[in-house]
Amino acid sequence: MKKLLALILAFVCVISLAACGGKTDNNDKTDTQVTSDSKQTPEPTQKAVSEPLNPTPGSVTIGDVTLTAELVNLDEPMQVSSQSKPCMAVSGDTVYIGNGDKIIKKYTLADNALTLEKEMNISNSTGIAVDGKGQLYADGGVFAAKIYDGEGNQIGEAAESGNISVSQTEDFALTYFTGRDAITKISGGTATPWVISRLRSSDPAQIKGPFTKVAAIEVVGNHALVAGSIENEQKLVAFDTAGNEIARSSEKLFGNGISAMTETENGYMTASVSTIHLIKNDGTFIGKSDSTKSLFGVEEAVWLKKFVPMEDGSVLALCGAKRADDTAEALLYRIKGF
Repeated sequence: MKKLLALILAFVCVISLAACGGKTDNNDKTDTQVTSDSKQTPEPTQKAVSEPLNPTPGSVTIGDVTLTAELVNLDEPMQVSSQSKPCMAVSGDTVYIGNGDKIIKKYTLADNALTLEKEMNISNSTGIAVDGKGQLYADGGVFAAKIYDGEGNQIGEAAESGNISVSQTEDFALTYFTGRDAITKISGGTATPWVISRLRSSDPAQIKGPFTKVAAIEVVGNHALVAGSIENEQKLVAFDTAGNEIARSSEKLFGNGISAMTETENGYMTASVSTIHLIKNDGTFIGKSDSTKSLFGVEEAVWLKKFVPMEDGSVLALCGAKRADDTAEALLYRIKGF
């Protein structure tokens, strides 16, 4: 009886071991299948490298003025995250171009080509300016602009926060940020309200200056250009640094904002994204461009970001232009004719 019981128990153990072995084999097989399947899972598609633009600049006629454009070649194309990102400052033959995302490149300009001298990583670089000493100001928006030497070393901060524009001929700068009560003047390291102030007053009689709202400021030599709303029309007004008005556009400017403006020997050039306005020295409105695609030689409308007058009478124009994959590229042109 004992022998029979022992045989039965031995048989049960063998059956149990076989069953356990079968389960383990199935687990191994399942693990192998999962591993094999994971290897067969396709890799995420990599976005193709963005193809640089190949502009073919031309000309555009505004009123009785014909503007022509020439491409200024960067040492290598600068890709930016959006058309509104690039920024620029110029001092003599030194050109600073920022991608709007911390990187600012310092170039030397010769003819229509830029040679890279240095790449700088600067935290606030949505807008940049350079003074007569070659000091670089990086916009701080609601914060004070940081001041750097030409090599990218921080040496100070502006006396007032806001987007800053700096004279290269005088100790004079203006700052402003959307919604502020006043344009602020910085001179001798001190910030004081300028001639345009009390913009937020509910009583129009208390507002100082011609504007009820300011859209843009730009200091060019010993003049200050201000664009904004005057009696519900967008106008340009030019002042001397003491705040005396010297010219006002005779007609309203197209668009809801001004993205670039400057002064030349012949008058004033402003841009509302891709539309260019020309205004004579006395404020007489010459006209606006219906399209600038022929001028800049690209298929999509550009976003003009900066105009800088040069000693030879031309204007350097920085813009953001769309690429075929909807990324953007910073393009630099030399505009002649005004």
